Amino acid sequence: MSQLPAIRDLVADLGAVLWSGFFLVPVGRGAVLDAIGPERAEDVMAWLAEVEAEEEYGSKTTEAPHYRRVALQREHESGAGVAADAIGRRTGITAGDGFAFVSHVGDVFPLGLLPKSAGNVRERGLVDIYRDADLFTDLRDPDALRGKCGACEYRGVCGGSRSRAYATTGDPLCAYVPEGYGGPFPSDRPAATGD
Repeated sequence: MSQLPAIRDLVADLGAVLWSGFFLVPVGRGAVLDAIGPERAEDVMAWLAEVEAEEEYGSKTTEAPHYRRVALQREHESGAGVAADAIGRRTGITAGDGFAFVSHVGDVFPLGLLPKSAGNVRERGLVDIYRDADLFTDLRDPDALRGKCGACEYRGVCGGSRSRAYATTGDPLCAYVPEGYGGPFPSDRPAATGD
């Protein structure tokens, strides 16, 4: 974390056009690493939004779709307002929406970090699985979200990290609490669309 400002400078010095910050999902070998908490993640995302506004290169996040919410809130709070098309530009790619992962044995997942298969390309075509499998169609439906993410007014641009919610039994690494939401996080492992 302390090296982020130096990395920012390096990205600029190298003339890169995009910096992608990857937020840990505790699966596989990542399960033994220490992840940052929601409040610290929120601080990092706010800092990344400032970097994006100040630098010539773009920035994006991997497995932190709520960065879009943070950036939109920052624009709104700065008084700059949010252009009508800004929300469309901020939707990005999320698990099952603009992305599919095919394993070495043909199993199709919405993301490599979300270990829930929607089928196998040896039995059903990839396009068919992507377009029509319940797992994929549910992940593309923001109204299918439950818990805090389902109550959030930013669910259409964010949707929360479904792989993180699955791996951590509901924790989307988001400190934001939608107005009026007072519900608990589920204690059992959620469905891929659950929060």
